[in-house]
Amino acid sequence: MNYNNLKISNLQLIIVYSLLYLTMLFGFYSNENLTGGAIRDFSSYVQMLNIAKKDLFEFFNIFSNLSMDHSPFYFALMTVVQSFFDGITLNVNTNTKIYHHHLDVYGAEYGLLRLFYLHLSVVIPLIFYFCLREKYKELDKNILFLISLFILISPCFRSYAIWAGDLNLALLFLLLGILFYLKFTNELELKKQLIFIFLNVLFIALSAYVRPIYSLFSIFFFYKIFLLKGFNKQLILFCLLNIIFSFPAIYYVFILDNIFFTWANNFFMDPTLVLYSTNILISSSIFLFYLFPFIMIKNDKNIINSIKINTKQILFLSTSFLITTFFIYNFNYPITSLGGGGIFYKASQLLFNNNYLFYFICFFSFLFFSKIFFDKDIGDILLLLILICLDPDPFVYHKTFDPLLVCIALLLFNNRFFNCLTEENYKRFSVYLISYYFLILIIYFVIRTSIN
Repeated sequence: MNYNNLKISNLQLIIVYSLLYLTMLFGFYSNENLTGGAIRDFSSYVQMLNIAKKDLFEFFNIFSNLSMDHSPFYFALMTVVQSFFDGITLNVNTNTKIYHHHLDVYGAEYGLLRLFYLHLSVVIPLIFYFCLREKYKELDKNILFLISLFILISPCFRSYAIWAGDLNLALLFLLLGILFYLKFTNELELKKQLIFIFLNVLFIALSAYVRPIYSLFSIFFFYKIFLLKGFNKQLILFCLLNIIFSFPAIYYVFILDNIFFTWANNFFMDPTLVLYSTNILISSSIFLFYLFPFIMIKNDKNIINSIKINTKQILFLSTSFLITTFFIYNFNYPITSLGGGGIFYKASQLLFNNNYLFYFICFFSFLFFSKIFFDKDIGDILLLLILICLDPDPFVYHKTFDPLLVCIALLLFNNRFFNCLTEENYKRFSVYLISYYFLILIIYFVIRTSIN
């Protein structure tokens, strides 16, 4: 197929976007829950919202005792939004059960909140599209818009849009922060640069208040601004704004002693070699799953012909093999009702009742991690470490990286492996990405249907 002839009109894009939007509405009505965990998470959200709406200040005071690993600021925001819907009910499908509780226990009460959140989530592909346009100005904007629609196909995105998960709101703010960072890099006027830095820090801070681990992205932006501008007004403003915007969180968590993220072992509070090894292998396997469209683009004759077995290649492969073997030796994923582990780990357990298939895949998936470290791009290494840390506890889920990973790969990574949006490849990549995500959607649907 000659992908260079691919063209899509504005009307066709509107139709595709509208159809995907309608599937979201149908998913809302039918209580779509392709990930399985979205409803479970929402049931815990309801408990938090029921407490917060009684006394929001008291909710903050007792939150650290509620064994909840989500941000209290997220629940506070949702409580404020819900206050606009008080007294207004929305008839929802109450056939679905949530852990033996019918949705009609709270379905009507929080139905409008969920519907509002769904429409807020539907804006995210548009923000991603503006990011793509800012970075890839020379490419067909309609094809870029088509690429952005993969988000509406993502099972994780859909589930947490329908069930008001914090991941989508955090992603919305993060993408806005990235958008203004990209504008900053393309701007020459100092005044506008300072404005874009302010907006970048503001939205990254908002994403961190929704999902605290996203505060790590500030490290990446600090490094990139320092790399671009050195120690000057832009970097000073960036640092001052981060201090100002982070102060409420620091005061609440550390000064008032409301540390709410210690309910499970994690990288930061209780680091162990087993935890690091397990998390890195699971994360690398999930990365591989979502990077197949990138692999398909690179799998052409030019790439194959460029591979030469030399000393550097042998050193790279040997080092990656030894590190992966070391991690496998220390691997121990906890089997509990919390699930997680990624599709390859679960497939290995389901098909063979052991980890051998998963270990085999890890030797390939970890090559991507090794490649980034071997290429010695500090920005890419920082991004990789941040992504690994996004699930710092023993339980690693697809929802953490989908659709975030593809967004980050296309917008922030410098490694040429992720450089798929070129004049030669971007149309082909759009077809691969959309097709692959439809395949993922079908896989999730089949699995969820067979379980139910």
